Amino acid sequence: MRRRVSAIVALAVCALVATGPAAAQDPTATTGLPTPAPTTTPAPTTTEAAPTTTEAAPPATAQTPAAPTTTTEAGAPAAASDDEDGPSPLLVGGIVLGVLALLVLLAIGLIRLTAWEPAWLPRARHALGEAAYRGGATWDEFRDWLRPRRAR
Repeated sequence: MRRRVSAIVALAVCALVATGPAAAQDPTATTGLPTPAPTTTPAPTTTEAAPTTTEAAPPATAQTPAAPTTTTEAGAPAAASDDEDGPSPLLVGGIVLGVLALLVLLAIGLIRLTAWEPAWLPRARHALGEAAYRGGATWDEFRDWLRPRRAR
């Protein structure tokens, strides 16, 4: 029962690590689409005073500022650089690797929960245990050989 609980806890931790805290803070993390840039109206060029209104202003929302546009000498907007096309390949590779690791952990957890064991596994486990026992004894003999002898 303890192993099942630890497997479930390990899967839950992996799921939390895969999503990360940035997903809760970044509004683009859930949809993958950028938020629309806020629209602005040009300021009036006349010197007349703007009429005052009694309506309450809408509450300010937290939006990311629009990227500044660059213009060429002729005044035309410059072409967007290739760096702004999407997420970096390193980020995409990290996400793919994380998803694959999560799937492997999920498969291992399901195998452990269902107690599925192939026929060769007990024999391999016994052979590895025997090898560890014999290797440990050899290492102890070597450590004893290195130890300086005491004079009697």
